[in-house]
Amino acid sequence: MKKKLIAMGLVVVLAISGTQMAGATTLSKAKNQKNQAQSNLNSVNSQIDSIKSQQSALQSQIDQVDSELVQVLVDLDVVAGEIENKKVELAQAEADLETAKAKEAEQYGSMKERIRYMYENGDSSFLDALNKVENFSKVYDYDRNLLVEYQNTKTEVANLVAQVEEEKQELEENQATYQEQQQQLETLKAEKSSQMDNFGSKLAE
Repeated sequence: MKKKLIAMGLVVVLAISGTQMAGATTLSKAKNQKNQAQSNLNSVNSQIDSIKSQQSALQSQIDQVDSELVQVLVDLDVVAGEIENKKVELAQAEADLETAKAKEAEQYGSMKERIRYMYENGDSSFLDALNKVENFSKVYDYDRNLLVEYQNTKTEVANLVAQVEEEKQELEENQATYQEQQQQLETLKAEKSSQMDNFGSKLAE
């Protein structure tokens, strides 16, 4: 009877011990899982912080691109206005040049006609001839000075036309440069906006 009681006691002790061991194993496993979950959470939070930091840096870059793009658009608007003004100025200069050419040609024709008339008409007496020469000299000097004046005007206007054309060409080259910069900046902004969208997707995940 005593042996039976001892045997039963041993069975009870073993059963309790086994239950305690099982409980300890489950508790240890739960702690490990908790630690693993905390580690995973810390890793995710670290990734989130990293993505947000990259987002912030990228947003600064996008803001900078936007600022440069706005400036380029302003410059484009200004240069477009200057080109239009140059076109008007060039049209006026070209019209003035045509007028100067016409005046020069008219003066040259009038000068030839007067010279021809003075030599073809008049008396043949000596005094008349002297008067004719004197008058011719005066008229010729007047006509010649006027012709030179028209020629100088024509040259000045022609130089102005060339200058305005050159300025207009420079403005158009600047316009092409600004348009190229605009295209590059818009492409860059699109790329960075796409990157920003990717960061948003990563954060959502």
